[in-house]
Amino acid sequence: LTETPWTQLTAAFWLSIILFALGGVLGNLVVVRATIDAVEGRDVSLSSSFRGSVGHWPSAIGYNIGASIMIWLLALCLFVPGLIWAVYYSFLLQAVLLAPRSQGNPLDYSKNLVSGRWWSIFGYCCLQWGGILIISFTQGVLTTFTVFNTATPSAIPETILGTITDFLTKFF
Repeated sequence: LTETPWTQLTAAFWLSIILFALGGVLGNLVVVRATIDAVEGRDVSLSSSFRGSVGHWPSAIGYNIGASIMIWLLALCLFVPGLIWAVYYSFLLQAVLLAPRSQGNPLDYSKNLVSGRWWSIFGYCCLQWGGILIISFTQGVLTTFTVFNTATPSAIPETILGTITDFLTKFF
């Protein structure tokens, strides 16, 4: 059996990917909670945003997994339904925090937020996805064809471009 990059991936690598994804959901929830607090005129602090988000973390993970599976299945059947529902669920994390638990499903709440504004939200999503594509392409060029093609220095452009991507997408 020959060694390939895929066979060299360790359990620690996969664990770090899973922890990064889980932490990313919590980080997004904290940012959304801070934004909601600021809009509603409440004092914003990291601790209050964290406390207001951590209780919604399990449901946000569950709804994101469910929505992702549904979008991928629809996209496999035909690209257009997957795209339509991806736009409908573009406010899922916000819906997890905003939807009163008595009103039910955050998936429906996200869809209701988009209803009537689908094309404009689709346009914003395209701008966001286009920006991410450009940044990812730039990152690939920097890490492949420049002095940043070794493992350690490549963290510098990846961190810079990742931060730019976060600023472009976080407050969508």
